[in-house]
Amino acid sequence: MKKKYTYGVSLCLVMTFVLIACQAEETTVKPNPSPVKKEQTVEEDKEEVKNIIPPAATNFFDIMQQNPGIYAGEKYDQNKLEEELQQFTKQMSGDEIYNRLVYLLGEDYQPIYNKIKALDLTITNTYQSKETSGTGTNRLEQVNVVILLDASGSMAGNVSGGQKMALAKKSIQNFASNLPKDANVSLRVYGHKGSNQERDKQKSCNSNEVVYDMKPYDANYFTTALNQFRPTGYTPLASAIVAAQNDLKSIKAENARNIVYVVSDGIETCGGDPVQAARDLSQSDIQPIVNIIGFDLNDTGQAELKAVAKAAKGEYQSVYSANDLDAYLQSQNDKWDQYLEYLNAKMSAHDVWAKKYGDLDYLFGDKMLYQLQLQEMKRLYDANDYLTSHDVINFDEQLNVSKKLTERDASMLQGMSDWNRILVDKLEKEKNEAMK
Repeated sequence: MKKKYTYGVSLCLVMTFVLIACQAEETTVKPNPSPVKKEQTVEEDKEEVKNIIPPAATNFFDIMQQNPGIYAGEKYDQNKLEEELQQFTKQMSGDEIYNRLVYLLGEDYQPIYNKIKALDLTITNTYQSKETSGTGTNRLEQVNVVILLDASGSMAGNVSGGQKMALAKKSIQNFASNLPKDANVSLRVYGHKGSNQERDKQKSCNSNEVVYDMKPYDANYFTTALNQFRPTGYTPLASAIVAAQNDLKSIKAENARNIVYVVSDGIETCGGDPVQAARDLSQSDIQPIVNIIGFDLNDTGQAELKAVAKAAKGEYQSVYSANDLDAYLQSQNDKWDQYLEYLNAKMSAHDVWAKKYGDLDYLFGDKMLYQLQLQEMKRLYDANDYLTSHDVINFDEQLNVSKKLTERDASMLQGMSDWNRILVDKLEKEKNEAMK
């Protein structure tokens, strides 16, 4: 009996230890084995690149707002760039290569883009008249007035008030004496030599002479000039207009206004083309204002001189008497203050336009947007050539990238040209409205 009891106790103890050991094993936390990194497939590599590298902009205005590349502008580093390019693979598609090149080398257009967008292209006339500014200063450097006087034989005829030539001389003297103080005036006569006979035609048609040089009005000298000639010959109007253009060219100055007055009682009789001469005068860089006074003309004469005035984009006025001529020239004198105010205001608007045009030209020009675009494209092309010459990418994909770069270049150049033209046209329209 005693042996059986001892055996039983031993068995119970053994089972108790086994049970405790099992419970301890079950409650112990076992560490997880180290994960084995799965090698990524080419497709997964491509997907990862797509997630990191954004698609390159293709639209001009999208390119203008693109984020700058890692090596944009002064951050460009050839050695570091080549290290980046060595990471490209032959498995990459042309789109992936192109996107990554732009991601690396795309320039920062945003500062220039924002400056261009911020330009105020409206033109508000900044000129202050002497009434509003309290000064009488004119911005015009000089006013040049050319008077062309017909001295052909028909000017010896009479109208109400006396002989046409005598009346014309008197009215012209009065007109010249009332020009603005600093204005220059010249007097050129034509047809004043020879006679109106056929034998003297060539001599008369070649007579075209300045009798008072371009300078401020001097009463004594001007009177002497008027007394030098009398009406005798033919009417070389066309050659007189051509000569007036040459006179004004010789004294061309910045901020000058040129005005031509023609006083004539007849049509061209020397074979010239006064309409074409007037058109050439108007289209020259002198751009004068031309006023033509038809003195006692018939319908045919009026029609021709109106055509001359129209060709010169000028004004025609018929007069038939001394009072008519005096009244018209006096009205021109009365307009001077208002006219000079108008010219000064017009030039002020032009100055505003010129400043803003200069701003546009600078921002789009060789030192700004265009230069930045050239720099970007050169770096992109060079990088693509590096990838090919070092056999980093597939040759076929390199051709695809070259095509995309060419398209980008063309899109940029066309976009810059179109945008610049739109803004210049808008500015021109603003100027024209301000000029009115």
